[in-house]
Amino acid sequence: MRSEFFVSDVASACYKRYPTGYVFRQKKRKYYGITLILSGEMEWIGENRQFFLRAGDLLLQEQNDKYQLRVSGETPAEYMVISYVAEPMEYLLSHLPERYYHTPRISKYKDLFEDAVRLGNSISPCGGARLCAAVQEILACIVQEYARKNTNGSASYAESAMLFMEQNFNLPINCSLIAAEVGISPSHLRTRFKEEYGVSLIGALNEIRIRHAKNMLKSGAFTLREVASQCGFQNEYYFGRVFKQITGTSPGKY
Repeated sequence: MRSEFFVSDVASACYKRYPTGYVFRQKKRKYYGITLILSGEMEWIGENRQFFLRAGDLLLQEQNDKYQLRVSGETPAEYMVISYVAEPMEYLLSHLPERYYHTPRISKYKDLFEDAVRLGNSISPCGGARLCAAVQEILACIVQEYARKNTNGSASYAESAMLFMEQNFNLPINCSLIAAEVGISPSHLRTRFKEEYGVSLIGALNEIRIRHAKNMLKSGAFTLREVASQCGFQNEYYFGRVFKQITGTSPGKY
């Protein structure tokens, strides 16, 4: 077996945006594929697997896949998808994460995917070769990032901060407390977090809190004060201001 791979063909590289509730059904994929979620939430339902996807998620799709893709969030979903062939495929698959991978470096992959989409629309005589090289670079980056993460055996400071916020969003945490928890100065954490996730640390914390708040509001079982308290906000007034900034509407009208 070869000790390297190369992308021999790229069938398509495109950007897609669909409204909430949209459903796409794939009967049988002709090519292998890789999808990068840019925004929104999506649900991928295969014959024996199911994934809930959000910004920063990479989904690796196999040839002959049968699945249903549904936009499940409150906002439209944006993503980019590439269909390709690599040789030898067995070697590449042995080095990729299993179907699903979340990258903390969404900005980097967004740039790489945009280059591929641009080359896919090019009519240059060298466009096909350059497109294959661009897709190969994307796959190589995933392989290297996945291998480095497994070798190091630990998450980055930004990833550790994100995990801490997901687990403690209901508590009165702030940047200084999070930085102390992951073992880095607040200023360095803010910088690293912005570089890896493309959003500010507090912005990400507020998005996590509002995501949980929306689920509580949908149930109809909690007052605004209870939702604010259980999602880590100082009071319902500050909660309402942040909620409107993120969703565009007030929690009372949600």
